[in-house]
Amino acid sequence: MTDALISTSNAMQIVLDALENADEVVKRTLFENIPVSSIVGESFAGVVTTSQIQASFRLKGKDAEYQEILMDWKNSKLPYVILCIPGLFCDEGLWNTNGEIPLSETMKECGYYPVYLRFNPGIHLSTNAKKMLDLVENLLNSPELENRTLDVISYSQGGLIFRSALYQSKQNGSQFSKGFVMRL
Repeated sequence: MTDALISTSNAMQIVLDALENADEVVKRTLFENIPVSSIVGESFAGVVTTSQIQASFRLKGKDAEYQEILMDWKNSKLPYVILCIPGLFCDEGLWNTNGEIPLSETMKECGYYPVYLRFNPGIHLSTNAKKMLDLVENLLNSPELENRTLDVISYSQGGLIFRSALYQSKQNGSQFSKGFVMRL
């Protein structure tokens, strides 16, 4: 088993070396690939990095700071904010798919501004939860969201990450969970 891991690690290192010479499109295709990161997970933790995906808010297909999210929300004139946390093998595209009416459009019709969260499915749940906690606390601590609740829609791995963030918040004495209304 050890020989297999060493061989696989060596092969991954050769691929990584080759990628140094590859163009940006190839790098993004391989290292910002949610399904690949979901499958590989932490298999090569400490040996090679299989994904460069960072936890972030997403706006119009790109990483965004919480200030950009707030500005876009205010411009939308929608009264409510809903945090959308995708599950395994998915990213914010889940809420915006073509074909039938996208879920994001239904949310907007109901008065909700969707805030998309992206995370790296290849790292540990608790690490993703800590990163999510940092991101969402900045959003919730903004004056624009003071005294408001934040609804959350999630499933699968995203739900586990959210649950872990709530647990970490409680352990740290953080006010993170005060902005959420728990409903089933």
